[in-house]
Amino acid sequence: MKFNLIKKEEHSEARVGEIHTGHGKLNTPVFIPVGTLGSVKGVNTKDLEEKVQSPILLSNTYHLYLRPGTDILEAAGGVKGNLKAVITGGLSVPILKADEIEGLNMDYDSCIKHGTALGSGGIMVINDEFSIPELAYRTISFYAHESCGRCAPCRNGSHSIKELLGKLLEGEGTKEDIDTVVKICDSVNGVTICPTGEAFCVPIKAMVEKFRDEFEALVKE
Repeated sequence: MKFNLIKKEEHSEARVGEIHTGHGKLNTPVFIPVGTLGSVKGVNTKDLEEKVQSPILLSNTYHLYLRPGTDILEAAGGVKGNLKAVITGGLSVPILKADEIEGLNMDYDSCIKHGTALGSGGIMVINDEFSIPELAYRTISFYAHESCGRCAPCRNGSHSIKELLGKLLEGEGTKEDIDTVVKICDSVNGVTICPTGEAFCVPIKAMVEKFRDEFEALVKE
């Protein structure tokens, strides 16, 4: 693996360049040798979901990781519609509501203080047109498929949550089903051999608890 330097900024010691591997070139990632205060050094790349005006961040926007999270949205051209939520580290970390990202920096310590994590660094920007229950269902569908099945809590828990959320989306669920989803998350978290159980329990529980009104709106009286 080889890193080709394109430019260096003296005030931050940040370097912008390209990484070449045996399988080809990675498009202009950012190398921050010092990181932000309390964070880890290293190579990091970020991308945004389609709910921003300009989803591709240019290679010279290394400073986005040194400023509050709101700067990332501004650099991407703003949100299409109204901001509902943000996921900072992929679908294994707790979702943040729009009013929870004030003062958020894209580093490990700041994410922890805001009740989430940097995780894989996969940023998702969610506007008010998108359904959180639908996002939860897509998330658990992935994990139910990826579960190796060795652990009963992960195997049964992921498929049970998928079934319950599917019922809600089809208009056949109950408020008790919502409670059951949370209970399953609590029972699976921390008891599996690998982190897969925790990886789906943490984000699903956060989605249900923070946006419970959207899940209850699917219940037909």
